[in-house]
Amino acid sequence: MLNYLKHGRVLTPIGICIDGTCIPMIIMPLMENGDLLSYLRNDQILLTVKQLLEFAQQIAEGNE
Repeated sequence: MLNYLKHGRVLTPIGICIDGTCIPMIIMPLMENGDLLSYLRNDQILLTVKQLLEFAQQIAEGNE
């Protein structure tokens, strides 16, 4: 099942676990800078419009 989740722009999942309520959770590796949403909301990081557009392009490629 995890083989279907391989993509150059998406982290490769480590595994899947199911909690006591039978809700499956995908286990992903940790990223050096954390998750993208927290990175983008960090006021200490100033991003250019070009960088933001590159992020948007990479996200779109990951959704193919």
